Formats: sequence, C-alpha cells, structure tokens
Amino acid sequence: MPAWTAAIVSLSLIAASYLAEVVRAGVQSVPRIQTESGLVTGLTRVQIFSSIVLPQALRNMIPALIATLVMMFKTTSLIYVVGITDLFRAVILINNREFHGRALHHAGRRLFRVLLAALVDCAPARSGLRARPLITPAQAAGAKS
Repeated sequence: MPAWTAAIVSLSLIAASYLAEVVRAGVQSVPRIQTESGLVTGLTRVQIFSSIVLPQALRNMIPALIATLVMMFKTTSLIYVVGITDLFRAVILINNREFHGRALHHAGRRLFRVLLAALVDCAPARSGLRARPLITPAQAAGAKS
C-alpha cells in the first residue's frame, strides 16, 4: 500500500471512530423527555430529531468536537511512520541541509502553535460558548468580607 493511501486510511479510521463516539454521546445527552414531548405534540421522528434533539446535541458536542479536531491535528505528526514528511520532519530535513537548527526549530514550533491556537481559539468564539468563572463575583465579594 502506498504511503499516502496508508496515511489517509489510518487517519480517516481514527477520525471516524472518535467523531462517531462524540456524535453518539451528544445525541444521548439530550434527555429522553424531549423526544417524548415532541411525540405528544404530534411531531414526526424526523421533525423531533431535526428541531429538538439535534440543536441541543450540537451544543453539547461542540467542546468534544473541538478536542477531537485538536487531537487529529496532533495525530497527523504520526504519519512519518508510514514515510510521509510532516511539519517537524520537514524542519529536521531542512536543518540537516542548512545547519540552522535553533531558528528552524523555533519557526516550526511557532507555526505548530499558531495552527493549534487557530483551531482552539476560533471554534469556541463561533459556537457562542464562554468559559464560566470558578466563582461568581458575588462569591468573591463574600469571601473577602
């Protein structure tokens, strides 16, 4: 099997298994009473899924989907095992040719961090999710007194 085919098949299988679990957990996180309420109001199963269950499930799935995307981004560095050059292997090859190790490794590390930050920072902003503080301002004011 060619190296590209092996890399694509293996990464696709990994992604499919993780994403299937995320979707399954997201759909199961919606309380059963939501479906029962939809049936009582006379909606069909398709209408219940598309209008009631799926919007709630997607909101519950967003953090796990982001984590899965980040994990897949980091997993792509393992494709060097089948003979394909990834970002860090390219840095090593250029270093062996140019002998500018420190600068190349810093550049590679910065590029990796920028790409990873783009994945992590962009997704929550679009989803409308915000990080909750560990304590509320009222609790903090009460603790100081």
